[in-house]
Amino acid sequence: MTSDELEKRDLRSQQLQVYRINDADYFVESSKGMISYKVHFNNGHKSCSCGDYTSNKQSDPEFMCKHILAVVNGNGHNKINIVKRKPRLDERWITSIKGKDFVVYSGLLDLAHQIGLQSMEVEVEQYPSKDNGNEAICKAVTHSNDGQVFVDYGDANPKNTSSMVVNHLIRVASTRAKARTLRDMTNIGMTCLEELGGEEDVEPVTVKKTAAKTKPIKKEVKEAAKNVASEPEKKSGVKAAKNVKEPEKPSDEKTDMESNGKPSSAQINAIKNLAYRRGLKDDDINAMTHEKLKIPFHELSAGQAGQLIKLIQQSA
Repeated sequence: MTSDELEKRDLRSQQLQVYRINDADYFVESSKGMISYKVHFNNGHKSCSCGDYTSNKQSDPEFMCKHILAVVNGNGHNKINIVKRKPRLDERWITSIKGKDFVVYSGLLDLAHQIGLQSMEVEVEQYPSKDNGNEAICKAVTHSNDGQVFVDYGDANPKNTSSMVVNHLIRVASTRAKARTLRDMTNIGMTCLEELGGEEDVEPVTVKKTAAKTKPIKKEVKEAAKNVASEPEKKSGVKAAKNVKEPEKPSDEKTDMESNGKPSSAQINAIKNLAYRRGLKDDDINAMTHEKLKIPFHELSAGQAGQLIKLIQQSA
């Protein structure tokens, strides 16, 4: 990074609110104040749960995101607020469907980090194939800092997933398995939105007490379903099952490039959400579009937007 970029990052870090949990762990609010990231800083060892740190730490072990800088700056100026707050599930993570409340996966993950999430592991128990009705089954194992272990399974097949994610059955099964272990760990009785089945099961949808305007019903449902396949899987690994054949794709399957219309609002929102999680700026997305797809971002077709989404997912 240039000196100007470093200076700008340092200035942004000074505006962030920091909460000390103990001598080495902190919660740092995002610049918009919507969520908090967990920062560990002790004797030169540092880490942050944000996408910016995750994306840069491999190439630069000394990299410090603005949240880590906020902790450093706060220590230097005695501005750290020592607080003890009870872990809680913010209402913005709760969605109401047909009068029943559901929790969003992101909310479970946020609450688990507040309580003390240590690690998550996912293993594919069954790959989808014609012989098993194209059903994927994954096993998730979640460990908490206090030594507790939570194990559960998730399944996904064309009958219990929406058309938006039917081509990502393994990732849907993985997310469902992890969501169930997180619900056990956080003692949340509500079903996770990502555990729901087909589109007929998830309408209408309204988000409770959020500052943002409620989006049209079908659009919000499709966006939520699409995000199942793109959640950042921090501290988790997927172990492939042995001696299991990958399913063959139907010969008449349509490719993304067959769609020449303009990108849908769901695709645009998915691109923005993925870019935000991975710490990518607008300039980074524009550069990626030029380099990989050879066109300006504003000229994307719906099929090319789908390609860009996959490219961003693979960039993590």
